[in-house]
Amino acid sequence: MANWNIDWKPKKVLTYGPSFDTQISQFRSGKRQYRSLQDARRKFQVVFDGPSSALITDAIMAFFEARSGKYESFTFPNFAQKIEGTRLACVDSNSDTITDSSNGLILKGFETGGLVTIEGSGESNDGVYDMHASTAINAGYITLAAAETLAAESANAALTIYKTYNVRFVSDDWAATFLEDDLAKIRTIDLIEDL
Repeated sequence: MANWNIDWKPKKVLTYGPSFDTQISQFRSGKRQYRSLQDARRKFQVVFDGPSSALITDAIMAFFEARSGKYESFTFPNFAQKIEGTRLACVDSNSDTITDSSNGLILKGFETGGLVTIEGSGESNDGVYDMHASTAINAGYITLAAAETLAAESANAALTIYKTYNVRFVSDDWAATFLEDDLAKIRTIDLIEDL
């Protein structure tokens, strides 16, 4: 699976959701039946601003073309859902962990299972990692899946951990995906969580 380039940092990410799709069936008797048609999904609007975003437009367009629009999913580090700084550490143990001495993991919405992206590592830990699916997220640490390995690292002010999602582009049309407002020079990309 392809990964969103960590260097394509937007001005901001607006996160919507989770959203649900419920079907309501109305019977002649007046009773209603409710059925869930899908699991909860999040939507992301990735907002770029000003001339710096023009430098990455071609790279994102090539990424969009390589995914065939919304056909192929990819990983996306939610730049709005992150923790960073010297309070973080990567622990090389029997089950490798990422620890946060300020206990901010739960506050930022990190959950059991799923993915995290590490950036700014001084020990080559940069990349996307699977979190352990059955170990609960404690306030102070994330346990990674057994196959994941980290080099020990602590007190690195540049270290950033992002909650990462499997997503797709919302549209198959590049013009609709990367919109530009001529007056404000704001460009947006809409993504949807792929479950």
